[in-house]
Amino acid sequence: VDALEGLVESKRIPSAKPAPSELHYRNKGTYVLGRRENDLIVGARIPRSAELIDTRGCKVVERPIDEVAVRFANLVQERSLPVDQGPGSLRYLLMRSGADGRLVVGIATWGPALDWMPALATTLAEHAAVASIVHIANDRTSGAVLGPQPPESLIGPGTVGDRFGSVPVQIAIDSFVQVNRAQTATLYGQVAAWAQGAGATRAIDLYCGLGGIAFVLGDAGLDVTGVERSADAERAQAAATAAGKSNVSFIRGDAGIAATPDADFVVVNPPRKGLSAEARAVVVNTAAPLLAYLSCGPESLATDLAELSKSGFRVEAIELVDLMPGTSQIETVVLLGR
Repeated sequence: VDALEGLVESKRIPSAKPAPSELHYRNKGTYVLGRRENDLIVGARIPRSAELIDTRGCKVVERPIDEVAVRFANLVQERSLPVDQGPGSLRYLLMRSGADGRLVVGIATWGPALDWMPALATTLAEHAAVASIVHIANDRTSGAVLGPQPPESLIGPGTVGDRFGSVPVQIAIDSFVQVNRAQTATLYGQVAAWAQGAGATRAIDLYCGLGGIAFVLGDAGLDVTGVERSADAERAQAAATAAGKSNVSFIRGDAGIAATPDADFVVVNPPRKGLSAEARAVVVNTAAPLLAYLSCGPESLATDLAELSKSGFRVEAIELVDLMPGTSQIETVVLLGR
């Protein structure tokens, strides 16, 4: 409310839609690896600190994610594997779950993996929930979890299956997918309801990730073009083709420069920093009468709404969704009209 003051009347901002479950909802696990004296830490950095806290036993992630994190830690300890000690040592453990609870697991090391990696992956894959394991070579000093090169599959296809609306998709360890499956359906359903209520027929979905919103809009009968700069664009197109969704297509490119068709409904779901100036110009130049803006960053959302208002956009509706219960993170979705 504070971030949007002056842009949206406070009486029009509803309470956040609660999540159906506050525990074991998170379909993504990201673990920083380190040591404190002789103790292995598998967890996260304390905010604004270099200190690590162990998060094994966490009740926020889906149960199989925690089980595999515990199993992984035990294997590292048993085999005395190097952790956060320079080239070849372990840095991060990542997991994404599919609709059936199976996992794609990412193991990140400083640079190339050493000769113990295949045996570690083979043993870890004995857990029933593990469908695929990939290696991530990451020698970055920025704290980024993913490396500069695409992950390399060690076991399995490197993905797990999920679904957006009627369309089966394959999720990779580096795919953009919201972390709360149930609340994602709430979010995307709201966008589709707005589009249908307005009689929209043609949509553009910028920053579309793996195509979740595009596929839900496609199920609602719209012709949709998604724009995404990552490899998710190709994964989404493969899913659309396999499912026979001829009314949904994808372009790999930056949201600020990709050539987009005419539309009467535009969706943007940018990263926390908000829209780039170029992407904002794309939105304005489409001349679409309606815009749905999904945001996890209220400050950047407020900045973008203020800029868009200069081009004639006004807030028509707003919904808040508690995407990460137990945290302060709220997903906001705003409908704007010209």
